Amino acid sequence: MKSIPVLGVVISGVLAGALLLGGSPAEAQTWARHKGLLGTYSGVQLSLGGGVTRFARDTPRDATNVGGQWEVALGYAPEIADTHLFAFEAAYIGTAQGLTPAGVSNGTLWSHGFEGLVRLQPGFATWMGIEPYVFGGMGATWFSTSVPTGQGSVTVADQNNAHFVVPVGLGVQFRMEGLLIDLRGAYRFRFTNDLIRASGDPDPALDSWSVTGRVGVDL
Repeated sequence: MKSIPVLGVVISGVLAGALLLGGSPAEAQTWARHKGLLGTYSGVQLSLGGGVTRFARDTPRDATNVGGQWEVALGYAPEIADTHLFAFEAAYIGTAQGLTPAGVSNGTLWSHGFEGLVRLQPGFATWMGIEPYVFGGMGATWFSTSVPTGQGSVTVADQNNAHFVVPVGLGVQFRMEGLLIDLRGAYRFRFTNDLIRASGDPDPALDSWSVTGRVGVDL
């Protein structure tokens, strides 16, 4: 999976640029004291955005295309000693990917899910409103399909069942005066697959990767 290393290079470049353009440690400390959109800081964050996603394993990847992903998240990042060492996040995640098994064109595989995350944000790495972080959590995903009329149907044996998911990844937030921009790369482990599977497939899991961006506010 190339997306996470590429995102790591981007994050490193952003941090290096901040160090070159930033001022004294005292100035950095001033940036670390965030104000909410309403003038006081409550720690509550609301954000939304999107990006791209794709299955990581051979069988589901071969039957689908790179898809779009959209997200809405509610977070809580308590301020401790003028910085944010950790944060909690609850998010809705939706995706749509082109479905391309034999005999089907212009089909779509949809997913909807909910995830809970913990972000770890080392305070010593915060500089000029830039906060890198790593995260992990758990959640559930539901899949369904839509196929144009006249092309038959695609069997989705467990489209009404929840798939347990474990998301992990890294990212960076840019925060200033109540506004935030969030960039992240994620890998989602799913340990079962009755959805898109070849007979005797030794590598069936519905793991996926995503690269997304969000905009939001500190309330």
